[in-house]
Amino acid sequence: MDDSLNFLRRASTKPVPPEPVETDDCETLTISQMDGKYATLRPANKTLTRIHVILKDGKVRSYQYAFLDALSTYDGGTFTLLFAGVKHWALTVKGHGPNFWRIYDLCTLHRLPYLREASGSMAESGGEGETILTEIKIVDATPKERD
Repeated sequence: MDDSLNFLRRASTKPVPPEPVETDDCETLTISQMDGKYATLRPANKTLTRIHVILKDGKVRSYQYAFLDALSTYDGGTFTLLFAGVKHWALTVKGHGPNFWRIYDLCTLHRLPYLREASGSMAESGGEGETILTEIKIVDATPKERD
C-alpha cells in the first residue's frame, strides 16, 4: 500500500480511556453544609444551574436559575426573586446583616447555592455581624387568564 494511505490502516494500539471528569465541590453540598452562615459561604466560581431554598420546617424547594426572571428587586431588608416557568414563583426574602446585599447579588449572578430561613435557635443566635434570613415567603405568582 502506498505510504500516503497509511491513515487507512487500522490502528494497532489499544484505545485510550477517557480522562476522569473533575467535580466542583461547590455544586454538591449536604444539607448540614447549608447552615445559613453566609459570612463564611464561598460562592460558586461559575454560574450554577439551581438554588435550594430551605424553609424553617426543613422542607427544601429547588428552583432553576434559568427561570429567574429579568426583574428582581432589593429594598433594604427585603428582596424578591421571580422564577417564571410553567408556574411563576415569587420568593420574598426578609433578613438583616452585613452580607444581606451580597446574598441578593449572588442570587442574581446565579452563584449562590442555597438560601436558608432561620429557625428557632438559628434566628436567636444570630449575633452582631451575622446575616440572618428571618423569613422566606414563596407565593404562586402565575398570571391569571383573563376572559
